[in-house]
Amino acid sequence: MKNILFILLAVIFTTISCSSDDDAINLSVGDEHQGGIIFYLDETGESGLIAFQQDIGEAEWGCTGNEEPLALNEGIGFGEQNTLAIVTYCDDEHFAAKLCFELDMNGYDDWFLPSIDELELVYEHRDLIGNFSSDEIAVYSSSTEGWPNTQQDGTPFYLRTFVFDFSDTPITGERKIFSSKVSSHKVRPVRSF
Repeated sequence: MKNILFILLAVIFTTISCSSDDDAINLSVGDEHQGGIIFYLDETGESGLIAFQQDIGEAEWGCTGNEEPLALNEGIGFGEQNTLAIVTYCDDEHFAAKLCFELDMNGYDDWFLPSIDELELVYEHRDLIGNFSSDEIAVYSSSTEGWPNTQQDGTPFYLRTFVFDFSDTPITGERKIFSSKVSSHKVRPVRSF
């Protein structure tokens, strides 16, 4: 009887320890998830970036002529930090980062303007995300500030931003380009999960 009880307990513990997590979700780029479409997954496959499925308008970058850099980060994972820096510094009423920052849609209110490298990934997966402009000129704003110009006294000032050209035929032959902060460009918010 002891042997049967021991075997039964061993089988129960083995079954419990080997059972899989039924709550695990297998995510892929292109999946609809948490208010948008996944366009980036980290190495764990559990975290990443989601793009909103619509443009939310056109707007200037804002903050023209600041003498200190606000948002120079280009890489994946920096769009949110850039957006917060822009929104904190800028007093302008209507600008791209603020449109994203104030967006409350699909049950989420943590949207941001993507960094230039994040925006490049959005471009690479645009067919999976959908609803991109078919305009002859379709340039999207990033949260990444351009390199500074220099005033006559040598003081830097920031008048440019990185944008990404989604047009069928890029305007300059390049997709990742500089633009003036006062030029209006399309805005496509993203969020992390």
